[in-house]
Amino acid sequence: RLFLLLAAAAVVGLHATHKLVLDGPNGQKFPDGTLITFWFKHQPNNNHPHDQETEVVAINFWGEEPVNFDLSDPKESKKILAHLRIQKKDMYGAVGSSFIEKATGKWTETHGNMRWNGNGDEWGKEIWTPTPDIGSYSYKWWRVDVYKHGNEYMSVFFQGFWAESRKFPIDKIGRSLNNVQFVSLTSGFVDYDQVEIYVKTPSANLANPTTFNAWMTAKHLMNTHEADDTEDKNIIRLPNFPENGNIEVSVVLKGSQNTDSTKTYTSYLDFVTISGGKTFMRILQRYEKGSYKNNLELWITDDLSMEYDVEPSSNSRSKMCADKTDRPHGDLQHLFLKRVDNDNLELIIFFNQIHPQKDFTPCKYTLTPGQKNALHAPFKLATKKGGLVLHLQSSMKKI
Repeated sequence: RLFLLLAAAAVVGLHATHKLVLDGPNGQKFPDGTLITFWFKHQPNNNHPHDQETEVVAINFWGEEPVNFDLSDPKESKKILAHLRIQKKDMYGAVGSSFIEKATGKWTETHGNMRWNGNGDEWGKEIWTPTPDIGSYSYKWWRVDVYKHGNEYMSVFFQGFWAESRKFPIDKIGRSLNNVQFVSLTSGFVDYDQVEIYVKTPSANLANPTTFNAWMTAKHLMNTHEADDTEDKNIIRLPNFPENGNIEVSVVLKGSQNTDSTKTYTSYLDFVTISGGKTFMRILQRYEKGSYKNNLELWITDDLSMEYDVEPSSNSRSKMCADKTDRPHGDLQHLFLKRVDNDNLELIIFFNQIHPQKDFTPCKYTLTPGQKNALHAPFKLATKKGGLVLHLQSSMKKI
């Protein structure tokens, strides 16, 4: 399951700070392949509700334990190896982010807007314009995922959408991201009683850590027609999927083409028999037909013909587990599959920025006779069309 680590809270001036001590495998605090999810209730600044310089959330990666979290204190700022800034950009609710790097002993800030699916601000505004049914954007739960590719590279996702990947050069005294020991979240616009931090480390990971080059290649395939021609990437082989067995996976399932709204596609996570190589079950994400920018759907199905513009056949076994009421729940999904009995699977989609109380509601999927037989035998998981697994663990041992 997801591991929840509640960070210690401190109040610095009017800003709440949560600090988390990292504890990775084999003495490594922050090994490659670590995925950290910050999930918190964002609250607006009532005095300046539309000021793009307000509502800032700062996430710091520390090489030494912070004392007062005061970045104006040189002794404190020198302890920081990387800094992530997330802020509300304008009244439309689009969010901008930036990493702040240390270069030649000085802070250098690089601004970058959320580049969701390549269309920058306009895409973001269209997705995030507040509507009466969900209320003010500022009052939502925010999810920030940070993934460490290597000792110099990290990527960040906001609400499940990729935002930025960046290189953090080794500093003048030889420190890299491998030296990170603590992370902290600081903001005057966060309900510090409603901050949760989840950490997934490679010790429980059955998928190899994703390097920066592999991520950039996969992202390119997600954004081009080349993804249509790529072969399945085998993630893991399992002996079976018995009753009460479970699989937890954090997977990027980008549901659309980058710039051409008439040529969208889906990404897949396939369940494939070892004997015969037949795909018998698929988890896919796509945009609702006619509304590719707004309404993401996540399905579990046995219909391999499903696409952006192809509905499941009437005789298929298909179940939509997330739709426009959860929009947009992003490309990076945290999924938990459990075989509750011989006939049924439960799929849980973690995290929802609008209705957090619904996050852990299972989506029940009734298996076909063919699927039940396939899950009693060895099978493999594979991604297709640009899908990419960042973390995977299972109660079954891989083969």
